[in-house]
Amino acid sequence: MHLQLLHSIKREHGSSKKARGRPISPKIVSYLSVILYGPLRIFEHVGEYLDACGVYLQDPEGCNRNVRYRNPHRLSGLFPDAPWTIEQEMDRLNYQYETIQRSVDYLAEVDSKQDLPETAAPCSLMTPLFR
Repeated sequence: MHLQLLHSIKREHGSSKKARGRPISPKIVSYLSVILYGPLRIFEHVGEYLDACGVYLQDPEGCNRNVRYRNPHRLSGLFPDAPWTIEQEMDRLNYQYETIQRSVDYLAEVDSKQDLPETAAPCSLMTPLFR
């Protein structure tokens, strides 16, 4: 079995309240990501061991090998034609790109000066609406 380790440090900003007159400094958080590579014959054993430890595998990020993506905690890991890790990475990047492309300023539509057409009253409404 081979392990790929990725260490990252992120700055998390807390609330803007001051403690005893001093501003609160951002909290530094350290993350360790581990990607497991191994032969298919130990697939079930790794899944059982991690289950017993209460640890569940997530989708890999920053994978440096293009191999079949087999995760014992996902159904797709059992398929003979499981996706390649590069496909997983490309799918994630495409999703992020599409999300950014679709993000629009929804409040800009609310601020429109255009009058909206009146709609007909619902048929279940018995009281006539006055204009």
